[in-house]
Amino acid sequence: MEYFADLAPLIKFINICDDTQISIPGMITGTVCQTSPMPILGWKRMLWCMIEGIYNIDNFLKNTGLYNNIKNINLISTRFDLFDIPESGFINLTHSHIKYWIIQQYYLVNNIIFLKPHEFHGVDNIFLGPINILLDFTQYLLYNLDTIRDDYANIPHQEFIFYRESIKHIDTANID
Repeated sequence: MEYFADLAPLIKFINICDDTQISIPGMITGTVCQTSPMPILGWKRMLWCMIEGIYNIDNFLKNTGLYNNIKNINLISTRFDLFDIPESGFINLTHSHIKYWIIQQYYLVNNIIFLKPHEFHGVDNIFLGPINILLDFTQYLLYNLDTIRDDYANIPHQEFIFYRESIKHIDTANID
């Protein structure tokens, strides 16, 4: 929790997925797309762990009574090392910027919202949306990735698949 500094009091639950204990559907060899070095197994593990985390957070909220009759609770999905590595796409982003984004969007969300409304390396590193929509979309992506990836053989980064498919799968709203 120390990592999250001033946000720590707001965090109610953290899920850490052991990706060595999961059963990955479909292909597990090769890359996500021809022009990206990302192994398909690694990306499917990430998706599986996202699903597990969303599911466990949903259950935690239900079991602790934190839903309080709210129809849809929004979830922020982010890398734990978002600010530390250039590959995250957010190396110059501050906690203040994220807090402002959350405050502006949190209660208005009814779809997936990305912090930046365009494709870039790291677009899937922080987004928010209702738990039910995030769970539905990540399951869709995991279980259909073997066929979806054929449509994106020549994209430069696999993260673009996440962004593009979210737009195709649901009516996605974005902000900048």
